[in-house]
Amino acid sequence: MNSNDFCKNIPNLVSSFIDPDRLIAVGDLHGDLSKAQQALRLAGLIDAGDRWSGGSSTLVQVGDVLDKGGEELKLLYFLEKLKRQAVKDGGNVITMNGNHEIMNVDRCLHSTAPSGLQEFRNWAYWYTTGNMLMGQNRFMIRFLFLHVFGLVMGWFKCGLKCLGLKKLAKG
Repeated sequence: MNSNDFCKNIPNLVSSFIDPDRLIAVGDLHGDLSKAQQALRLAGLIDAGDRWSGGSSTLVQVGDVLDKGGEELKLLYFLEKLKRQAVKDGGNVITMNGNHEIMNVDRCLHSTAPSGLQEFRNWAYWYTTGNMLMGQNRFMIRFLFLHVFGLVMGWFKCGLKCLGLKKLAKG
């Protein structure tokens, strides 16, 4: 079996793109948000407010967003925001995994900066706290809805009885 036979059975596999008007490739950003923004400004892809200004250009980030720097999550979110802005403007941002992303998935963290690890710990704490609160909120919303609805219906029935409309209060 050759690689083409293997790939044709994978749904939604995009292996080619339309030729862009302009193609810019950047790699090894390593968690340095300000340097990444500086490079993208120099390439004319973002404006002074860090918004996509590249029009129909395509940015390919060829990997290694993670490790060494301390703003890895901020950089990941920034690239995702740019991707959404670029698509609206006829452009594209393509992100790829480099060896540092693969090492992180494999839990090989020897190149990870302590500040980068702390950034992910903070994110994980607030993410799990938010999910826990959402779960509690769902419970509280159900609890309040059922009890408030029950109280309102009770008051409504009591009000109907007081008004002499007993037949309606029974239903």
